[in-house]
Amino acid sequence: METLSRSIDREALAKLFSRWRQEGRRVLAPRKIGDRIDFAEVSSPDEVSFDHVQTVQSPKTALFPRVEELFRFMDRDGRLELRGRDPDELRETVVFGLRPCDAAAFAALAAIFNWDQADSLFSARLQRTTLIGVSCSRSDQCCFCTSVGGGPGSTAGSDILLTDMGDGRFLAEVVSDKGRREWQRDESLFGPAGGGDKESRLAKVERMFDLSLV
Repeated sequence: METLSRSIDREALAKLFSRWRQEGRRVLAPRKIGDRIDFAEVSSPDEVSFDHVQTVQSPKTALFPRVEELFRFMDRDGRLELRGRDPDELRETVVFGLRPCDAAAFAALAAIFNWDQADSLFSARLQRTTLIGVSCSRSDQCCFCTSVGGGPGSTAGSDILLTDMGDGRFLAEVVSDKGRREWQRDESLFGPAGGGDKESRLAKVERMFDLSLV
């Protein structure tokens, strides 16, 4: 699918968050919790951290929680009935603000959980999850995305990728069918892409190794 370039400002972004809440969707985003930045439920972009390098934990718990109900035992007049978890009970989720490296990692998770027989709960969560990434404007000595085919502004894995253009708006690259549906729900929140050089807004991540030699 061809990438669609639009823009969105912070006021429109707040309206987008409000719509998600009205629809009953769970929104997970990087948030300051004590002295660390980690993924947690948020209700407004004002609660989201944008200037960190990386969160303490990855956002994979959105699809693979540490604890979850798999099935229930029901006593039916002395008969034990086993009932599996209904995937339709899972909430729609938006993972907002994840870095491009984390967005790309969801494909690796899907390859593991669906390589032979698809994991029904994982697959249902993946289907009900929209990934809205935010490009990296900062990096540190631990960053190595450019060494493995990624980059601080890579769209791979994201449904929509936002890049802070420094003028009160984000470049919004609509990458997937999910992202396009998100945009089409309220096109008025998005403006034309406008000017500005995306590359100049990205972190500089030097290649640390040659993957072909590993």
